[in-house]
Amino acid sequence: MGSQFAALAAVAAFLLFGERLARIQLIGVVLIVAFGIGMAVVLGGLGLLVGKLGTAASTSRANWLVSPWARRIGALAPTVAGLVVFATWLVFAFVAYRQLA
Repeated sequence: MGSQFAALAAVAAFLLFGERLARIQLIGVVLIVAFGIGMAVVLGGLGLLVGKLGTAASTSRANWLVSPWARRIGALAPTVAGLVVFATWLVFAFVAYRQLA
């Protein structure tokens, strides 16, 4: 099983058919679970940080969130983030295509 779904297939075989997991399959499952937990912790921490920064910014005396440049940045941020994700996908797709060709 050399695909990205190998760990899922190994766990499904264990649950459905009672097959024993090989050591390498077990290590893969543990790594996937650990990565998922780590990602959840990081994203949760970032969410808390953004919430705290937003609260601090909205209660500050300067009230810099109403300035024109802050509004422009706030309006452009989702578009820029989407373009970065799309460009990253294009790079990965191009590299994968070159490896397959």
